[in-house]
Amino acid sequence: MAYVESKSDCAGSLVMKHLNAMQDQDRHSLMANIIGIVALMGTAPTFELSKLFAEYLGDQMLAVVCRHYEDINLLESYDENGKLNPNFALHMFTRELGQSINDRYLVLCIEEIRVCEADKDVEGKLLFPHPTLPDGSTPAGFLGYAVNMINIEDDHWDTKTASGCGLRETLFYRLFGETQVYETRKDMKRAMSCIKDRAVSMDGGILRGNGAITLGCLEPDVIFPIEPARNRLSENDMRVMKRCRELKLELKETIRELVGKRKSHKSDLERFYERRDLYVRFFVRLSSVGSKKFRSLDSL
Repeated sequence: MAYVESKSDCAGSLVMKHLNAMQDQDRHSLMANIIGIVALMGTAPTFELSKLFAEYLGDQMLAVVCRHYEDINLLESYDENGKLNPNFALHMFTRELGQSINDRYLVLCIEEIRVCEADKDVEGKLLFPHPTLPDGSTPAGFLGYAVNMINIEDDHWDTKTASGCGLRETLFYRLFGETQVYETRKDMKRAMSCIKDRAVSMDGGILRGNGAITLGCLEPDVIFPIEPARNRLSENDMRVMKRCRELKLELKETIRELVGKRKSHKSDLERFYERRDLYVRFFVRLSSVGSKKFRSLDSL
Protein backbone atom coordinates (compact mmCIF):
# COMPACT_ATOMS: atom_id res chain seq x y z
CA MET A 1 0.00 0.00 0.00
CA ALA A 2 2.84 2.40 0.85
CA TYR A 3 4.35 1.99 -2.61
CA VAL A 4 0.99 2.56 -4.29
CA GLU A 5 0.44 5.73 -2.30
CA SER A 6 3.91 6.95 -3.27
CA LYS A 7 2.89 7.17 -6.96
CA SER A 8 1.95 10.84 -6.90
CA ASP A 9 0.77 10.94 -10.53
CA CYS A 10 -1.65 8.04 -10.12
CA ALA A 11 -5.39 8.54 -9.50
CA GLY A 12 -5.57 5.22 -7.65
CA SER A 13 -2.80 6.37 -5.30
CA LEU A 14 -4.61 9.65 -4.65
CA VAL A 15 -7.87 7.82 -3.97
CA MET A 16 -6.11 5.73 -1.31
CA LYS A 17 -4.59 8.87 0.24
CA HIS A 18 -8.00 10.55 0.17
CA LEU A 19 -9.64 7.58 1.94
CA ASN A 20 -6.89 7.37 4.55
CA ALA A 21 -6.97 11.13 5.24
CA MET A 22 -10.70 11.21 5.90
CA GLN A 23 -12.17 10.72 9.34
CA ASP A 24 -13.98 7.39 9.81
CA GLN A 25 -17.37 9.10 9.95
CA ASP A 26 -16.77 11.00 6.71
CA ARG A 27 -15.39 7.92 5.00
CA HIS A 28 -18.48 5.88 5.80
CA SER A 29 -20.91 8.63 4.88
CA LEU A 30 -19.28 10.09 1.77
CA MET A 31 -16.90 7.49 0.36
CA ALA A 32 -18.43 4.23 1.58
CA ASN A 33 -19.03 3.06 -1.99
CA ILE A 34 -15.42 3.70 -3.09
CA ILE A 35 -13.90 0.32 -2.29
CA GLY A 36 -10.26 0.86 -3.22
CA ILE A 37 -7.96 -0.09 -6.10
CA VAL A 38 -7.46 -3.40 -7.89
CA ALA A 39 -3.87 -3.99 -6.66
CA LEU A 40 -5.10 -4.06 -3.06
CA MET A 41 -8.23 -6.15 -3.62
CA GLY A 42 -6.42 -9.48 -3.69
CA THR A 43 -3.17 -11.32 -3.08
CA ALA A 44 -1.13 -13.85 -5.05
CA PRO A 45 0.37 -17.05 -3.59
CA THR A 46 3.81 -16.53 -5.18
CA PHE A 47 5.93 -13.67 -6.47
CA GLU A 48 6.03 -15.26 -9.94
CA LEU A 49 2.24 -15.33 -10.20
CA SER A 50 1.90 -11.81 -8.79
CA LYS A 51 4.38 -10.41 -11.32
CA LEU A 52 2.75 -12.33 -14.19
CA PHE A 53 -0.75 -11.12 -13.32
CA ALA A 54 0.49 -7.54 -12.90
CA GLU A 55 2.10 -7.65 -16.36
CA TYR A 56 -1.11 -9.10 -17.79
CA LEU A 57 -3.39 -6.44 -16.24
CA GLY A 58 -1.06 -3.50 -16.83
CA ASP A 59 -2.67 -0.15 -15.96
CA GLN A 60 -5.77 -1.96 -14.69
CA MET A 61 -3.81 -2.78 -11.53
CA LEU A 62 -4.36 0.83 -10.44
CA ALA A 63 -8.02 1.01 -11.48
CA VAL A 64 -10.33 2.51 -8.85
CA VAL A 65 -13.05 0.11 -7.66
CA CYS A 66 -16.45 1.41 -6.56
CA ARG A 67 -19.98 0.05 -6.38
CA HIS A 68 -22.22 1.99 -8.80
CA TYR A 69 -21.90 4.32 -11.78
CA GLU A 70 -23.40 7.04 -9.57
CA ASP A 71 -20.41 6.76 -7.23
CA ILE A 72 -18.22 8.31 -9.92
CA ASN A 73 -19.76 11.62 -8.82
CA LEU A 74 -17.71 11.24 -5.64
CA LEU A 75 -14.55 11.34 -7.75
CA GLU A 76 -15.30 13.88 -10.46
CA SER A 77 -17.84 16.51 -11.45
CA TYR A 78 -18.36 18.39 -14.73
CA ASP A 79 -19.95 21.72 -15.57
CA GLU A 80 -22.68 22.34 -18.17
CA ASN A 81 -20.08 22.57 -20.94
CA GLY A 82 -18.60 19.21 -20.05
CA LYS A 83 -15.44 20.65 -18.50
CA LEU A 84 -13.95 19.05 -15.43
CA ASN A 85 -14.63 20.86 -12.17
CA PRO A 86 -11.20 21.23 -10.48
CA ASN A 87 -12.77 22.35 -7.20
CA PHE A 88 -14.59 19.15 -6.41
CA ALA A 89 -13.86 15.88 -4.60
CA LEU A 90 -10.67 14.10 -5.65
CA HIS A 91 -9.29 16.97 -7.74
CA MET A 92 -9.74 19.42 -4.89
CA PHE A 93 -7.95 17.02 -2.54
CA THR A 94 -5.04 16.53 -4.95
CA ARG A 95 -4.64 20.30 -5.34
CA GLU A 96 -4.40 20.60 -1.55
CA LEU A 97 -1.52 18.11 -1.71
CA GLY A 98 0.17 20.16 -4.40
CA GLN A 99 -0.47 17.40 -6.97
CA SER A 100 -2.73 16.92 -9.96
CA ILE A 101 -4.32 14.24 -12.14
CA ASN A 102 -3.41 14.97 -15.74
CA ASP A 103 -4.39 11.70 -17.35
CA ARG A 104 -7.41 9.46 -17.69
CA TYR A 105 -7.91 6.62 -15.21
CA LEU A 106 -10.07 3.54 -15.09
CA VAL A 107 -12.98 3.06 -12.65
CA LEU A 108 -14.64 -0.35 -12.25
CA CYS A 109 -18.15 -0.50 -10.76
CA ILE A 110 -18.87 -3.96 -9.34
CA GLU A 111 -22.67 -3.57 -9.32
CA GLU A 112 -22.59 -2.92 -13.08
CA ILE A 113 -20.28 -5.83 -13.97
CA ARG A 114 -21.83 -8.81 -15.73
CA VAL A 115 -21.58 -11.59 -13.14
CA CYS A 116 -19.97 -14.91 -14.04
CA GLU A 117 -22.71 -17.54 -13.91
CA ALA A 118 -20.42 -20.53 -13.34
CA ASP A 119 -20.98 -22.61 -10.21
CA LYS A 120 -18.56 -22.25 -7.28
CA ASP A 121 -16.90 -24.75 -4.99
CA VAL A 122 -16.96 -24.58 -1.19
CA GLU A 123 -14.09 -22.06 -1.22
CA GLY A 124 -15.77 -19.77 -3.74
CA LYS A 125 -13.58 -20.78 -6.71
CA LEU A 126 -15.31 -20.77 -10.10
CA LEU A 127 -15.92 -24.24 -11.47
CA PHE A 128 -14.71 -24.04 -15.06
CA PRO A 129 -14.09 -27.32 -16.91
CA HIS A 130 -10.48 -28.14 -17.70
CA PRO A 131 -9.50 -27.44 -21.31
CA THR A 132 -9.43 -30.60 -23.41
CA LEU A 133 -7.45 -31.49 -26.50
CA PRO A 134 -9.11 -33.29 -29.45
CA ASP A 135 -8.12 -36.63 -27.89
CA GLY A 136 -9.98 -35.70 -24.67
CA SER A 137 -6.90 -35.15 -22.51
CA THR A 138 -5.98 -32.04 -20.50
CA PRO A 139 -3.07 -30.10 -22.07
CA ALA A 140 0.34 -30.67 -20.48
CA GLY A 141 1.42 -27.80 -18.25
CA PHE A 142 -2.10 -26.52 -17.54
CA LEU A 143 -2.10 -25.07 -13.98
CA GLY A 144 -5.60 -23.62 -13.68
CA TYR A 145 -7.53 -20.41 -14.31
CA ALA A 146 -6.07 -17.04 -13.32
CA VAL A 147 -9.32 -15.87 -11.71
CA ASN A 148 -9.08 -18.75 -9.22
CA MET A 149 -5.38 -18.19 -8.43
CA ILE A 150 -6.01 -14.75 -6.94
CA ASN A 151 -6.86 -14.85 -3.23
CA ILE A 152 -9.41 -12.27 -2.14
CA GLU A 153 -7.75 -9.93 0.37
CA ASP A 154 -9.00 -10.43 3.95
CA ASP A 155 -10.57 -6.97 4.22
CA HIS A 156 -12.61 -7.65 1.08
CA TRP A 157 -13.62 -11.27 1.71
CA ASP A 158 -17.14 -10.07 2.52
CA THR A 159 -17.31 -7.32 -0.12
CA LYS A 160 -20.36 -8.28 -2.17
CA THR A 161 -22.90 -6.78 -4.51
CA ALA A 162 -26.52 -6.20 -3.50
CA SER A 163 -27.36 -9.62 -4.96
CA GLY A 164 -24.65 -11.33 -2.86
CA CYS A 165 -21.97 -11.78 -5.54
CA GLY A 166 -18.35 -11.53 -4.39
CA LEU A 167 -15.27 -9.98 -5.99
CA ARG A 168 -14.17 -13.19 -7.71
CA GLU A 169 -17.26 -13.59 -9.89
CA THR A 170 -17.51 -9.82 -10.54
CA LEU A 171 -14.30 -7.77 -10.39
CA PHE A 172 -11.69 -10.47 -10.99
CA TYR A 173 -13.79 -12.27 -13.61
CA ARG A 174 -14.10 -8.90 -15.37
CA LEU A 175 -10.29 -8.57 -15.30
CA PHE A 176 -9.22 -12.14 -16.07
CA GLY A 177 -12.22 -13.84 -17.65
CA GLU A 178 -11.36 -17.48 -18.35
CA THR A 179 -7.65 -16.84 -18.81
CA GLN A 180 -5.77 -20.13 -18.55
CA VAL A 181 -2.38 -20.43 -16.83
CA TYR A 182 0.34 -22.73 -18.20
CA GLU A 183 3.79 -23.72 -17.02
CA THR A 184 5.66 -22.64 -20.17
CA ARG A 185 5.15 -20.86 -23.47
CA LYS A 186 5.62 -24.21 -25.24
CA ASP A 187 2.79 -25.72 -23.18
CA MET A 188 0.58 -22.74 -24.01
CA LYS A 189 1.38 -23.00 -27.72
CA ARG A 190 0.58 -26.72 -27.80
CA ALA A 191 -2.77 -26.01 -26.12
CA MET A 192 -3.85 -23.32 -28.63
CA SER A 193 -6.71 -25.45 -29.95
CA CYS A 194 -8.46 -25.47 -26.55
CA ILE A 195 -7.77 -21.90 -25.39
CA LYS A 196 -11.12 -20.24 -26.03
CA ASP A 197 -10.36 -16.96 -24.25
CA ARG A 198 -6.84 -15.93 -23.19
CA ALA A 199 -3.79 -17.55 -21.59
CA VAL A 200 -0.54 -16.77 -19.78
CA SER A 201 2.49 -18.86 -18.90
CA MET A 202 4.77 -18.83 -15.87
CA ASP A 203 7.77 -17.95 -18.05
CA GLY A 204 6.12 -14.70 -19.18
CA GLY A 205 4.00 -15.65 -22.19
CA ILE A 206 0.82 -13.60 -22.62
CA LEU A 207 -1.76 -14.64 -25.21
CA ARG A 208 -4.52 -12.02 -25.52
CA GLY A 209 -6.78 -14.04 -27.78
CA ASN A 210 -8.45 -13.10 -31.07
CA GLY A 211 -5.07 -13.02 -32.80
CA ALA A 212 -3.20 -10.86 -30.26
CA ILE A 213 -0.11 -11.79 -28.24
CA THR A 214 2.05 -9.59 -25.99
CA LEU A 215 5.81 -9.73 -26.59
CA GLY A 216 8.79 -8.16 -24.83
CA CYS A 217 9.56 -7.97 -21.13
CA LEU A 218 8.39 -5.71 -18.31
CA GLU A 219 9.13 -5.30 -14.61
CA PRO A 220 5.82 -3.99 -13.21
CA ASP A 221 6.00 -1.29 -10.55
CA VAL A 222 2.85 -2.46 -8.78
CA ILE A 223 2.09 -6.12 -8.08
CA PHE A 224 -0.39 -7.97 -5.89
CA PRO A 225 0.75 -8.52 -2.29
CA ILE A 226 2.25 -11.99 -1.77
CA GLU A 227 0.39 -14.27 0.60
CA PRO A 228 0.53 -18.10 0.42
CA ALA A 229 -2.86 -19.62 -0.23
CA ARG A 230 -4.52 -20.86 2.91
CA ASN A 231 -7.76 -22.49 3.84
CA ARG A 232 -9.96 -19.74 5.24
CA LEU A 233 -12.66 -22.17 6.31
CA SER A 234 -12.73 -24.65 9.16
CA GLU A 235 -13.58 -28.27 8.43
CA ASN A 236 -17.03 -27.74 9.92
CA ASP A 237 -17.60 -24.66 7.72
CA MET A 238 -16.56 -26.64 4.66
CA ARG A 239 -18.95 -29.46 5.57
CA VAL A 240 -21.78 -26.97 6.04
CA MET A 241 -21.01 -25.28 2.70
CA LYS A 242 -20.76 -28.64 0.97
CA ARG A 243 -24.14 -29.64 2.39
CA CYS A 244 -25.61 -26.28 1.32
CA ARG A 245 -24.33 -26.89 -2.19
CA GLU A 246 -25.86 -30.37 -2.23
CA LEU A 247 -29.18 -28.98 -1.02
CA LYS A 248 -29.08 -26.27 -3.69
CA LEU A 249 -28.55 -28.92 -6.36
CA GLU A 250 -31.42 -30.97 -4.92
CA LEU A 251 -33.62 -27.87 -4.89
CA LYS A 252 -32.72 -27.11 -8.51
CA GLU A 253 -33.60 -30.68 -9.51
CA THR A 254 -36.86 -30.57 -7.52
CA ILE A 255 -37.84 -27.31 -9.19
CA ARG A 256 -37.05 -28.82 -12.60
CA GLU A 257 -39.25 -31.83 -11.82
CA LEU A 258 -42.01 -29.58 -10.45
CA VAL A 259 -42.01 -27.49 -13.62
CA GLY A 260 -42.33 -30.70 -15.65
CA LYS A 261 -45.18 -31.97 -13.46
CA ARG A 262 -47.01 -28.65 -13.78
CA LYS A 263 -46.71 -28.75 -17.56
CA SER A 264 -47.99 -32.34 -17.57
CA HIS A 265 -50.83 -31.42 -15.22
CA LYS A 266 -51.81 -28.48 -17.40
CA SER A 267 -51.86 -30.71 -20.49
CA ASP A 268 -53.91 -33.39 -18.72
CA LEU A 269 -56.34 -30.76 -17.42
CA GLU A 270 -56.88 -29.37 -20.92
CA ARG A 271 -57.65 -32.87 -22.24
CA PHE A 272 -60.02 -33.44 -19.32
CA TYR A 273 -61.96 -30.23 -20.07
CA GLU A 274 -62.17 -31.14 -23.77
CA ARG A 275 -63.62 -34.59 -23.00
CA ARG A 276 -65.93 -33.21 -20.30
CA ASP A 277 -67.35 -30.70 -22.77
CA LEU A 278 -67.91 -33.52 -25.30
CA TYR A 279 -69.81 -35.56 -22.69
CA VAL A 280 -71.88 -32.55 -21.64
CA ARG A 281 -72.86 -31.82 -25.25
CA PHE A 282 -73.67 -35.52 -25.80
CA PHE A 283 -75.95 -35.75 -22.74
CA VAL A 284 -77.61 -32.45 -23.61
CA ARG A 285 -78.49 -33.82 -27.06
CA LEU A 286 -79.56 -37.15 -25.53
CA SER A 287 -81.77 -35.36 -23.05
CA SER A 288 -83.29 -33.28 -25.81
CA VAL A 289 -84.10 -36.39 -27.90
CA GLY A 290 -85.64 -38.11 -24.85
CA SER A 291 -87.89 -35.14 -24.11
CA LYS A 292 -89.22 -35.13 -27.67
CA LYS A 293 -90.05 -38.86 -27.41
CA PHE A 294 -91.97 -38.35 -24.16
CA ARG A 295 -93.99 -35.51 -25.68
CA SER A 296 -94.87 -37.75 -28.65
CA LEU A 297 -96.10 -40.51 -26.32
CA ASP A 298 -98.21 -38.05 -24.33
CA SER A 299 -99.97 -36.90 -27.46
CA LEU A 300 -101.19 -40.42 -28.26
